[in-house]
Amino acid sequence: IPKRDWSSDVCSSDLLASLLVSLPIAQSQANANERHSRCNLVSSPRSYQRLPYASKEYNKRLARHYLYQKYGQCGAQYVCLVKLWDRESGWSVHAHNPSGAHGIPQSLPGNKMAKFGKDWKTNPSVQISWGLHYIKNRYGSPCNALGHSNRFGWY
Repeated sequence: IPKRDWSSDVCSSDLLASLLVSLPIAQSQANANERHSRCNLVSSPRSYQRLPYASKEYNKRLARHYLYQKYGQCGAQYVCLVKLWDRESGWSVHAHNPSGAHGIPQSLPGNKMAKFGKDWKTNPSVQISWGLHYIKNRYGSPCNALGHSNRFGWY
C-alpha cells in the first residue's frame, strides 16, 4: 500500500484546528440567535398593544418588551421583575404609599421619573422605562434587585 502525503491534503492540521476553534463560536452564535428569536417573540409590541391601556397585563407585557429591547434580558430576569413589581405596586401606575413612593416601580420620590416623561404619574411607559433604568444602574439586573428586596424589604 502506498503511503499518503497528508501535508497537502485539504484537511490539513491547520484547517482542522481552525474548524475546532470555530465550532464553539458557531454554537454560541446559534444559541444567541435562538434566545433572540424566543425573547423577541414574547416581547413583540403586538403582545401588549391589544390590551386595555395601563392594565396590569398591558404593563407586564410592555415591561417584558422593554426589558428585552433595551437590556437584552428575558426569561429569568423577567420572572424576577414580575415578582418584584407584583409586590411593590401590583403593576398599577397609580400605586402610591405614604412615604411618597409612586407608580409601578415605586419611585421615591415619585417625581424622579419626570426625567423620563412629564406624564410620569400615569404613563406606564415612563414608569417602566425609569424603573428598568434604575434597576440596571443600581443592581445590574431585576434578579439582583429582587434579591436585595427579599433581604431588606426594599430596593
